[in-house]
Amino acid sequence: MKRTDVFNLYVRGAGLALVCLLSACSSDPGVPIDLAQPSPQSIAREEERSSGSMDDLDSETLLSKAAAFKKQGRANDALFYYVTFLEREPESSAVLAAVGHIHLEKRNWDLAKTALEMSIKADPEQSEVLESLGLIALRQKDLTAAERYLTKAKSVNPHSVRALSTSALLEDQRNDHIKARVHYEEALKIDPTNAGIRNNLAYSLCLANQCEKALAVVNEALRLAPNHEGILMNRGLFLMKLGRTDEAMTNFRRFMNEADANNNMGFLSMENGNYPLAREYLEKAIRSSPSYHELAHRNLKKLGELVDREMPVPEQVKWASLKP
Repeated sequence: MKRTDVFNLYVRGAGLALVCLLSACSSDPGVPIDLAQPSPQSIAREEERSSGSMDDLDSETLLSKAAAFKKQGRANDALFYYVTFLEREPESSAVLAAVGHIHLEKRNWDLAKTALEMSIKADPEQSEVLESLGLIALRQKDLTAAERYLTKAKSVNPHSVRALSTSALLEDQRNDHIKARVHYEEALKIDPTNAGIRNNLAYSLCLANQCEKALAVVNEALRLAPNHEGILMNRGLFLMKLGRTDEAMTNFRRFMNEADANNNMGFLSMENGNYPLAREYLEKAIRSSPSYHELAHRNLKKLGELVDREMPVPEQVKWASLKP
């Protein structure tokens, strides 16, 4: 690959060329990559390139710099050196995987997918890359691709907790909560102290209308991670499903201000079909923080529409289970 200034490369034809992996970019042919508001470090890297000093860095040094920046949490700097390395060795499966996983952490799903697909083409037996591709496919609602990647990942590493827990999420999306539970329990046999998997298992049980069991499991997760907001959020959801409103409110107050807690209680009451209670909590949210509750106002408006139309509550959740 020709060593051209990475900040001026265009995305063309087969493009998404390696440099597109450096930052979010347009997929339209002929649109230049734009690093808006470059940091001082980015400008320094640009000057380093322009001066030709990059020619003095061997591949080992590029990887060393990339790894050091990644360890420091400086993802864009790490990407710069990884991509520079890839200009010299474009089929390095390990470096493509590193680029893909940085974008996965940054939730740049399409860029992560591109880099990881290139990596798996170079080396098809990478369990972690297959798992990540399965997770991306799951997020993009491509359940067929998710199953394909996860099945392959489990054949490469049958004891991968991440592959098992992601397979469980896949089955939950298919509404096959029995199969999902099997995968969660297999994962917990390998990693019994994983609070995230217990939290996801609890949410799966709730989806299967087993909220008492869900509450017991989420309490186990909370003992492992006492201050995790995702677990606390799910615990509040389960308590509301069980009609234990006072306990749910106490739970939300552990990690939310009064306005947020009342808004959540109002939304969950609305979802459970208890419209008078929903109105009471939403109005409390607005009174406790008038400037805040644009969100509470929107929920109150939805509540009025639901009462008028007698429609089921739309799917709109503020909580979320942990992801692998």
